Amino acid sequence: MHNQVTRVLVNVVPFLIGGVMTFLGGHLAVWLEHRRSRKSLACAIAGEVASILLIIKKRQYLIRLEQMIALQSASVEPLQYKFSVKYNYFEVFQANAGKIGDLPARFAEPVVSFYTIAKALLEDANAPKGLLQRDLSLAILTEQRDLLRELIGLGEQIVQDLTGQLRPHLA
Repeated sequence: MHNQVTRVLVNVVPFLIGGVMTFLGGHLAVWLEHRRSRKSLACAIAGEVASILLIIKKRQYLIRLEQMIALQSASVEPLQYKFSVKYNYFEVFQANAGKIGDLPARFAEPVVSFYTIAKALLEDANAPKGLLQRDLSLAILTEQRDLLRELIGLGEQIVQDLTGQLRPHLA
């Protein structure tokens, strides 16, 4: 009887150990791939947001909006201003929009907010421009300036979070 139990154990235990190892190995591989994917996504989004912030700074968009507000405030006539954005600056975000939920919620929410505000500003920039009443023109410019300030602050926080705090979570 003892011999028979030993024979069963010798045949069954390696089979069970192999099954457990296969199961754990498969889950470990999936977990490692998910971690790598999240880290890659975080770096790509941080890079795109940092590039957008650099463009805003180098092209002095905030300074120019503030100058336009000052000009409009001093003028009786409405300003006529034109902006046009023809290129998609959100390629990384758009290509990975379905994966944003893979980021921890505290990082995903500001990323989505950043791109929503940026798209609203671009929509305003591409809107047909005509002569508006001075007060309405001033209100629109002030709103755009405030949104741009919000965008810059949010973008700076996103870059800091995704390049700094997120990496230990994903390591």
